Amino acid sequence: MTHDLNLENKLEALVQRVEELEGEAAIRRLQARYMFLCDTPCPEFGIQTDKDRIDRIMDLYTEDAIWEWCR
Repeated sequence: MTHDLNLENKLEALVQRVEELEGEAAIRRLQARYMFLCDTPCPEFGIQTDKDRIDRIMDLYTEDAIWEWCR
């Protein structure tokens, strides 16, 4: 019984760690995509104007996101 609980605890810890790593990887991919769209002169086919670029960047945000900036 103790052995089974130990295995369950280890499995639960591994699942939690994998979920954390997957979340971190998703954040890194999102940041990389954002920087790619911002910093590359012609990032991909179909982006012809600044509006196209901004539309792709805005697709990275949730619908209820608020864009704030200082002047």
